[in-house]
Amino acid sequence: RSTLFPYTTLFRSVAAGSKFIYEYKKEDYIKLINYLNSLQTFVTKVNKKTKEKKKELLRTGAAQNSQSMYTRTLAALFNYMVKEKLVTENIISRIPAHNKVPRPIAPDDMKAILDKLKETSIDQYNIIYFIYNTGIRISTALALRWEDIDWSQNRIIFRNVKVQGKEYTFPIIEPLKNILQSMGPKAKGKIFPYENNSSLHFFGKAQERLNLVNRYGLHKLKATYISDMVNAGVSLEDLSIITNTELRTLKKHYMKIDQKRIADHRSEERRVGKECRSRW
Repeated sequence: RSTLFPYTTLFRSVAAGSKFIYEYKKEDYIKLINYLNSLQTFVTKVNKKTKEKKKELLRTGAAQNSQSMYTRTLAALFNYMVKEKLVTENIISRIPAHNKVPRPIAPDDMKAILDKLKETSIDQYNIIYFIYNTGIRISTALALRWEDIDWSQNRIIFRNVKVQGKEYTFPIIEPLKNILQSMGPKAKGKIFPYENNSSLHFFGKAQERLNLVNRYGLHKLKATYISDMVNAGVSLEDLSIITNTELRTLKKHYMKIDQKRIADHRSEERRVGKECRSRW
């Protein structure tokens, strides 16, 4: 119910006001799609010389994957109402998601970003470095507390905020141990002094100052971690556990990376085998 609430609220506010959800018709769905396609996303750019801020239109229309998420959830709701005979048909046509092969952050770019953050603010460096070395969600990092660090068991208790705080554990590997000890440790309280995604805008700012050719969003930190682990030979099954990500999601988005690693490994075997045979 809590998951569906934002979507039904959106539908009501955009489509037809105060009607009951089961009273909506196909034309109301069309209104919703037209609304999503009319949304405008702006980006603020700063003139380096004058320091003037100017808003520029980035794109018109909600991203395809956002529309896919809305319509997928509403379609499930209407399927339920059809089953309960509250409506006669499902008026929602699901918009397919655009599945992209994750583009991890290039190693040189990641090093440059971390170095720049370290020069600017140790707090900024700490949270990005931590996410980069654990693959946790941004919301999980923001919610992390010192009480979640189990030094006796050498593990960290993470909570998946997206799934009602579902807990999972992660080992305190050496890079994490070093950075946590440099920050404290403390008995209680938030580990990172940031409240929401907006307060992490410095990640993008650092890339602007570095004039990177490719620009990366915060979500790329998790993609980079998973890609690095896959290419290092960690199985998708193990990654599913340590990143608290469904196996089917990993297979859907990261299988191509895994296949490339296997192909490269097989090519190396053939090359080595050929050299051995020639020497023999």
